[in-house]
Parts: sequence; C-alpha cells; structure tokens
Amino acid sequence: MLPPKAAYETIVREALFMRETAESAQSGIDFTLRERRQYHERHLDLAKKSDQLADYYKWATGYSGIANFFNRFFKPVGELEDFHRREAEILRRRAGRPPNSSVRISRQDRSRRHTGLRKVNAFIDLAHRFIRDWISAEPDHEAIAILTNIAFPGYDLIADDVRKALRPTTRRGRKQTSRALTAKKS
Repeated sequence: MLPPKAAYETIVREALFMRETAESAQSGIDFTLRERRQYHERHLDLAKKSDQLADYYKWATGYSGIANFFNRFFKPVGELEDFHRREAEILRRRAGRPPNSSVRISRQDRSRRHTGLRKVNAFIDLAHRFIRDWISAEPDHEAIAILTNIAFPGYDLIADDVRKALRPTTRRGRKQTSRALTAKKS
C-alpha cells in the first residue's frame, strides 16, 4: 500500500527490526553481542594458531630432514611460513575490533505501573539512535514515544517518559553531558 522506495518502507522495516532486537533484550542478555564476541574470539584464536604454525615452519628450516620432507611432499618451509603469517594477518583483520553492544540493556525491568520495561527502554534507545542518525541530529521525543506506543501498546508513553528513559544512567555519562554545558575553568 505504501509507495515503493519511500521513506515509510524504511521506517517500518527499521521499527520491526528495533522491536525484534528490543524483545531479545527482555531477558537481560545481549545475544547478538555474545555471538559477535564469539566470532571475534574465534578469529583471534585461529590467527594465533596460524602464527604457531608459522613459528613451527621457521623452526623446521634449521632441520634439513624436516625441511626436505616438506619440500619434497608439499612446499618449501619458507613458503609455508609466509603463507601462515599472511593467514594470521587476514584472520586478525577479519576479527576487527572487539564488538560493542548494539542495544542498551537496563537493569530495571519493572516499575509500579508496568513490567517489561527493559524491552521498552531498549526500543527507545534504538529508535533514538535511528532518528538521530537517519533523520535529524535533534532527538524527537514525541516521535519516539509514538513509535514505542505502536510497537508496545499498553504502555502509553509520552515525550517526557522518553526523555527520562534517554537520560544517562551512569556517573560517567552524566558527567559527559553536563561537561558540555558548563564553562571551562581558567
């Protein structure tokens, strides 16, 4: 029903993705982060093993019997060492930086009025990032409240609820936001 290639399609698709991600955050565990960490660690472990193989082939160059064996049946040990060094480098590049969480998972999951606040807070955080990055630099708390009420009916959030949910919860986060508003000491 929506025109093809319209912004509506992107917003709906992103809202569905945000809801799915927020629902998975309900348990208090970021399963996506866990999976990405395992992928990262697996590639670093394989890179370490490739380096160990390269070290073995470097050691084998000192022993003519071992070096001749590899040269006769496979490749010269110098080529094998270089191959495994390049392999380790590629695996480290593929692993990249250690992954960060894609969603904020709050410690609190209920209030006096509602249970299941963890998923709502995760959705609010994801919607805020989406609107900030894709649409505008200014946070639109009213739009986030509307999206959240559509995704999770029964919570009846208003813009002030969204503003409260987006406030920094750690001392470090509160310092960073307040530091931007205060004048520097001379």
